[in-house]
Amino acid sequence: MFEIKLCDGDKYEVIGFCANHTHDLVPAWGSHYLKSRRKIEVPQQGIISKMYDSGIKPAEIFSYMREESGCARNLNFTRIDSNNFIQRIKRLEFFKKGDAQCLLDYFKKKKQENKHFFYCFRTNEDGETRGVFFCDAQSRRDYALFGDAVCFDTTFRTNNYNMLCAPIVGINNHGQTTLFGCGLIDGESTDAVVWLFNTFMEAMEGKRPVSIFSDQAPGILKAVEEVFPDSHHGLCLWHISQNAAKHLGKTFSEYKSFASDFKSCIYDPETIDEFEKNWKKMLEDYKLTNNEWLQGIYDLREKWAQVYSHSYFCAGITTTQRSESINKFLKSYFCNGKILPRQFFHKYSKAMTDRREKVLEEEFKTQQTSPDVFFIGM
Repeated sequence: MFEIKLCDGDKYEVIGFCANHTHDLVPAWGSHYLKSRRKIEVPQQGIISKMYDSGIKPAEIFSYMREESGCARNLNFTRIDSNNFIQRIKRLEFFKKGDAQCLLDYFKKKKQENKHFFYCFRTNEDGETRGVFFCDAQSRRDYALFGDAVCFDTTFRTNNYNMLCAPIVGINNHGQTTLFGCGLIDGESTDAVVWLFNTFMEAMEGKRPVSIFSDQAPGILKAVEEVFPDSHHGLCLWHISQNAAKHLGKTFSEYKSFASDFKSCIYDPETIDEFEKNWKKMLEDYKLTNNEWLQGIYDLREKWAQVYSHSYFCAGITTTQRSESINKFLKSYFCNGKILPRQFFHKYSKAMTDRREKVLEEEFKTQQTSPDVFFIGM
């Protein structure tokens, strides 16, 4: 302690001094936490900025910087300092250009890198962005080859404007899930989904899928009917089963037996007449003829009873599980639920690159482990 007192005029007098500390000093192993020693140097700022622009998560950035310095004690800033710096980068970028302009500049840059990159914005009367869609050259090429059957599902929101992530997914010739494009829309309204589907068709030069699978959201049902009137629209059988349990399971004592018969109606009939007879018998046996939910699902029978899909190519798809698995895969690339759309699409592109590399690696391993096959002509 060092205490002084202002005397008359401009003179000071020492009135107290204590050479002993009243608390322990910061130990050497914790000195790097002192505010005076915590500062991200300019070269380090450049490295962090480039790593974040490349889609690397903040936690992984700090881990790299810590390993590069040898240990946390040698690093001149903490994880909180690093995360705060990244947040400042995002805010500065936003205030400098505006969110929509940043996203547009990002898409223009991608377009310059590859002329087959496609993007489109949906705006309202006030010029506000209400939807965005993009797909790269690889996705467009994949759709041209494997776009006969697609899945569409909207299950999570990962952006500042609470918009729905809407990837469009299919299957390639190796049975692997393939992304054909991704959009952000402001909800599952018919107008929003119709815009997304029409934009998707524009990107894919008008090639319409033979089959498209989705859930029972009213907006999606109407949008598929409007944009893909000649395509087979299949409803996710997993969702139908869950809805059956929700509407009947709690009040219907014979639900377990009913569920087995309901499943048989979905998969077993080989003709439409056989399906109709089985359905009628099931309702009579369980006295469910007047059940409103079953009547509603019956009206949509062409979208879920497998006997109606025999004449369409479906690539073995009966649920939207592939879309949901892709959503789960994409979520792992977003460090939190509130990011700018520009960051969303940047991280999405990195996820696409990583997934394609993984797919190629799996194909290579399969080729290496598969036995050689010899064909002998006669």
